[in-house]
Amino acid sequence: MAKEMAAKLALRLMTSTEFDQFVSKAIKDYAVDKVQAGSWLADEAMKKSEESFNSLLPQGINSPDNYLYSIIFQKEKIGILWMAKLKDQPDTIFIYDFAIDDAFQNQGFGSKALVLADEEARKLSFKHIALHVFGRNARALHVYQKSGYGITDINMQKDL
Repeated sequence: MAKEMAAKLALRLMTSTEFDQFVSKAIKDYAVDKVQAGSWLADEAMKKSEESFNSLLPQGINSPDNYLYSIIFQKEKIGILWMAKLKDQPDTIFIYDFAIDDAFQNQGFGSKALVLADEEARKLSFKHIALHVFGRNARALHVYQKSGYGITDINMQKDL
């Protein structure tokens, strides 16, 4: 099954429609994540999230040095991958967003898609690949560590 899955899993550049759907959902999800992490207040989260996305993707799907993919399995879109060149580390590509649709989670697709991300980053001549994961996202942290990512920085917080 693993070889069959890998053979049928692919990255495809997002269409404009897929991009619009992705950004709409991602802005909301990022706002929620930042509030839950204690980084932003709820009443300002959507505005800050929109500002972040507008800053990172100023030309939308055509923003330079951004690579926006749909993750495809057997011709069906099952997730997304957004990577971008880091301005202050030009040999590093950063995964800004990576998600496998709920119906396809816990089946190894995340790990296989990360292998495709590595391959794509190499094709684009990057030497390093980096990402951020929220501390409460234990499942993602496990997948990333299993895929060879090491922790580079840890922020901690305690509720009083």
